[in-house]
Amino acid sequence: MAENITIEEPWTRASLSSAVKNAAVYMVIANDAETPDALLKVEGTVADRTEVHEMTFVDDIMRMNEVESLEVPAKGTAFLEPGGYHIMLLGLKEPLKQGESFDLKLTFEKAGTLSTSVEIREPFVKEKHQH
Repeated sequence: MAENITIEEPWTRASLSSAVKNAAVYMVIANDAETPDALLKVEGTVADRTEVHEMTFVDDIMRMNEVESLEVPAKGTAFLEPGGYHIMLLGLKEPLKQGESFDLKLTFEKAGTLSTSVEIREPFVKEKHQH
C-alpha cells in the first residue's frame, strides 16, 4: 500500500556548528487512500535517535514531546513544519552540511516502510540588529 503515501519536500537546516547535536526534519505526507494511515517510526543513520515530535505551547512555554504515532488522514495530508509536528534527530553523528542530503526510512501502519532523501538547506541565522 506504499503507493498511497507520498512524501513531499523533506528538508532540514544545516548545522551552525559541530556543537549542535540535534536537528528537526520537516515534510508533507500525503495519503491518497480511502482510509487513514499513521506514521509509526522513523529510522536513519545520521543521528543516535530519530523520533516524531509535536511542538506545543503550555502556559506560554514551548514544549516538544515525542508522539507514539502521527495520523495521516484519508485523502488528506499531514504537515510536518516549524512550530508543529516534526521529526527530531537526536545526537547527530556529524554536522549537517548545506547542499548535502541523507536518507530516512518512515514506517507507516498500513503503507509499510518508505525511504526518502532529506535535503539539507541553509542554516537558520538570526538577523543582527543595527543600533
